[in-house]
Amino acid sequence: MGCAIILSCSKFLWNAKALKRLKTPRKALQIMPAATHLFEDPGVLERVSQLAVAWFKEHLTDQMSPVYVSRQQ
Repeated sequence: MGCAIILSCSKFLWNAKALKRLKTPRKALQIMPAATHLFEDPGVLERVSQLAVAWFKEHLTDQMSPVYVSRQQ
């Protein structure tokens, strides 16, 4: 599921257009009531973090093996 997080209702149309452009059939647009781009309201940053963690767990768990990058000297 593709996910876009809305920071304010004034950005709804912009985010809705971005959501439409995602090619995946499973996608969602989360609306955070009264949220600002600075995540100032109590609990908003925590809720956005929870949504992001849930998305990564759903889409990346068991699909990726650890990647190790060695630095050439």
